[in-house]
Amino acid sequence: MFVCAQFVHLKSIKAFASGSPKTDTLKAMSFLTSIELNYPGFLVEATRQVFLRIWSQKKPIQTEEDLFEIAEKIGLPEDERIIKASDGSRVKVTLRRQTKQALKMGAIAAPWILVKRPNKQDVNLFGGHRIHVIADLLGCTLPLRTEQSKL
Repeated sequence: MFVCAQFVHLKSIKAFASGSPKTDTLKAMSFLTSIELNYPGFLVEATRQVFLRIWSQKKPIQTEEDLFEIAEKIGLPEDERIIKASDGSRVKVTLRRQTKQALKMGAIAAPWILVKRPNKQDVNLFGGHRIHVIADLLGCTLPLRTEQSKL
């Protein structure tokens, strides 16, 4: 059985629409990798907070101060050590390996999504406009929008 995620009001990021993202995600990705290696039980909530900061709250993720805000929000133990470890060789090697693995699996840009379901073939998707496809694959029902698109 799949639990469908709470839907979040997403805000357009003009830099992504123009094809030249101005949001540097390397520090955030290193932070998440450090959490994965040191406190994996906090990874899902940390990832959710990074996602919300970018796509819903339009808050930055590039500085240590930004990462400390996320760490505090999720109650991450040893936040200073984890953030400092983000610049370490173990994190860099792990993130590089995971990036190469994602590329081998077909990742081409952001957002790239891999839907994994028990006893079913994995599905690779590209683009934020694929939310309805993900919901269908997971057996979720999306709420209907009543407002007119501004596109």
